[in-house]
Amino acid sequence: VHVMPHLISVGFNRGNASLAAALIVFVSIAGRFGMGWSSNHVDSRKLLAFSFTLQAVGLMLLAGATNVWWVVAFVATLGPGYGGVITLRLTLQAQYFGREAFGAIQGSFMAVMMVGTISSPLLTGMCFDHFGHYRLAWLVMAGVHLAVIPLILKIKPPQSQNRE
Repeated sequence: VHVMPHLISVGFNRGNASLAAALIVFVSIAGRFGMGWSSNHVDSRKLLAFSFTLQAVGLMLLAGATNVWWVVAFVATLGPGYGGVITLRLTLQAQYFGREAFGAIQGSFMAVMMVGTISSPLLTGMCFDHFGHYRLAWLVMAGVHLAVIPLILKIKPPQSQNRE
């Protein structure tokens, strides 16, 4: 929500700022396919931790973005990380809980995720209103992503990989 306003606030024109924001979703396709394919060969927990790392790096790059190369690096890291998380969340859900209650579990996850989806843009905007910039918001988000990584890696593998 605030990527485009942030980029405009640090001197990018509206066209380039909107292009960067749109490219995040487009570049996330690489993460969706790449992490999905990789999850057939590598522990999904490690891939999820890597995806969160990519997002954290991307957010730190966004916080310091002052030229087009920082923005390119931001999109190139945050995009695949974002796409990877989308795919891996579903992959891990299936691996850990099977297919029997997939819909109910997915609905519960989505309900919890809505708290962040609703509050994050509000808190990010409040950060801009209070400090006059978005930098702190991006760094806090990066910190949260980094803090979650050890928790992801501590999750015990499912008892059976062939849950139905």
